[in-house]
Amino acid sequence: MESLSSSFHAIIFPRNNNINVKSPQTLTITTVVKSAKPLAMPAPEKLFRRLKYSPPPPMKINLIERIFKSVDDFISTFLEDSTLHPSIDPKKVLAGNFAPVAELPPTACETVEGYLPSCLDGAYIRVGPNPQFAPPGCPYHLLDGDGMLHSVRISGGKATFCSRYVKTYKYQVEKKMGYPIFPSVFSASAARFVLAAARVLAGQFDPVANGFGQANTSLGFFCGRLYALCESDFPYAVELTSGGDLVTM
Repeated sequence: MESLSSSFHAIIFPRNNNINVKSPQTLTITTVVKSAKPLAMPAPEKLFRRLKYSPPPPMKINLIERIFKSVDDFISTFLEDSTLHPSIDPKKVLAGNFAPVAELPPTACETVEGYLPSCLDGAYIRVGPNPQFAPPGCPYHLLDGDGMLHSVRISGGKATFCSRYVKTYKYQVEKKMGYPIFPSVFSASAARFVLAAARVLAGQFDPVANGFGQANTSLGFFCGRLYALCESDFPYAVELTSGGDLVTM
């Protein structure tokens, strides 16, 4: 089994006054996750199966939801063009480095080059789109994915890697349903917006009161708090624990 690794370079300025360093030191850190496999782009419905991702158990579907799900399947089968432009084709958009990955709990990383000074204490965190569920064959834009945080926590001469979803309102509703129901503002057809409006009227979700964004665009640090941001939604406060885990507040 091959390992999945990533590297970043840092110029380190020690903050410890007892350390006499005439010039900043360059450090290369390579994080290695030995349990990962090389990512290849299978059919959309097999994306998460190949990554050993187990979707949460779906909720018990009532009659109204059965009707909505049937309409959703009808739209995918008969109303949407099966020949998609490469920019919205999930088979091409979710390929290579952009293929979805599952959550990863705090995992110790191996430093294969250089070393981590004991005075270095902090974290590198980024956020980006990563769909919770494989797209159901419909148009998919790169920014449609749910926000996922990736972090490298460095402390005590060791590095810890972690990947967690931002637990947005959209993420939690669709996790409960067991499949995506929010339409994409970038690529959804008019029929999907009509279906979403019907779901809102039926009380399945309320985007007006709770938002509908993915928190997948950027991170902002304000007044001592870290926020996952998206232009179309509320900010979500996130926290990095001492153990290297990422938690949505």
